[in-house]
Amino acid sequence: MHAELMDFNVALQQSLCQKDVLLDRLKSELEELRGPMPTDEITSEITRGNVNIWIPSAFLTGSGSSSHHVYQIFLRAGNDEWNIYRRYAQFYALHSDLKKLDPAVTAFDFPPKKSIGKKDSALVEDRRKRLQIYLRRVLAHWPELAHCNSRFLLEQHLAFFKDQKDVDQKNKSIFSPRRSRNTSDNHYAGL
Repeated sequence: MHAELMDFNVALQQSLCQKDVLLDRLKSELEELRGPMPTDEITSEITRGNVNIWIPSAFLTGSGSSSHHVYQIFLRAGNDEWNIYRRYAQFYALHSDLKKLDPAVTAFDFPPKKSIGKKDSALVEDRRKRLQIYLRRVLAHWPELAHCNSRFLLEQHLAFFKDQKDVDQKNKSIFSPRRSRNTSDNHYAGL
């Protein structure tokens, strides 16, 4: 009888471990689709905002030596939904500008530049996932962005989220024109 109970206990423990592995896998898939879960270190139930960001795909555009990948960014702010398309260089410019405003952004995971193999599908997929996480971290870091309840408000705070045709080509800044960039400290108060 004791041996049977021990065998049953081992079987239950193995089953429990398998369920934990499955639960972790499903949670990571859900986070990839919907964003960080409220219990994550990135966000909490209190700070979770109205803006959701996904980067569902990346595609190669152009031809020959001018070909490059463009990342589709799907945004939802309140009831507004829209897509924007950005190259890696535009993400890099955003990251550089945000690091100047707040040194804490340096700690955010951002995919590095690559000069060789940058069109490799595995690299592009890894970048897509990491850029999605990066944008979500930016939103979590500045609640003023995360709590924008319309496309208009989000675009007013950060021009990176505007359609390319709406961005003033003379002023290639990622920040909205109304925001002063000549702040005396590193605090990001322009939101």
